[in-house]
Amino acid sequence: MSVASEPSRGDDDTIARFAARAAHDLNNLLTIIQGYGDLLVEDLAQQPDLRQAAQELLAAAQRVSDFSARMQALGREYRPSSEALRLDDSLAAQQPALAARLGDGALLECRVDGDELAVFASSEDLHRILSELVVNAAEAMPEGGRVTIIARPCDAAALPDELRPGRYCVLRVEDNGRGFAPDLLAVAHQPFVTTKPRQQGAGLGLAIANRAVRRLGGLVTLENSPGGGSVVEVYLPRHGA
Repeated sequence: MSVASEPSRGDDDTIARFAARAAHDLNNLLTIIQGYGDLLVEDLAQQPDLRQAAQELLAAAQRVSDFSARMQALGREYRPSSEALRLDDSLAAQQPALAARLGDGALLECRVDGDELAVFASSEDLHRILSELVVNAAEAMPEGGRVTIIARPCDAAALPDELRPGRYCVLRVEDNGRGFAPDLLAVAHQPFVTTKPRQQGAGLGLAIANRAVRRLGGLVTLENSPGGGSVVEVYLPRHGA
């Protein structure tokens, strides 16, 4: 079963504004915590046990800072691009960075099925979308696995009903991880929905990718792969012939 991630525009905007404001407040507090933490680490050079505790405080603050950055990404405004982004060039350039996000024990394959495929998006937009999806895939494969990204043109007859008529490219992101539980499949794109324990994940990856794609005039669909794992398909407006 494939599920299109299509929350209401009003709910989407409300959550995004909340995330951006909360991230701003978090950053203000983190500036104070990290500043005093640095001073503690310096002052406790001769007290290793206390210095270690101060370093752990700083490490926790950094994790909160990373989370805050993702909340800001959720609140970011994406605007349709008038520029053409060639998918073959962009995927080739981004593959090393995306592979690094997977970590050890996981393999990344990227390929483009079609000639001169281009979409209306910036390289930064595409990197943000794919980074979030790759990280989600990695978290679903704690013991390693394979992620495959395939770009191809979309057959007009196979277009999801939720999309406006037009010409699109599809970025298919497959993994062989644990997949989505049936009750989570329809809501997995919503912020703070996660299959991981609360202390291990915030549930923002699909929400960030989904918001970016929708603002670029596209659509994200989710499904469980018959052989295990999950499939995320990203539809983006196609540029050119």
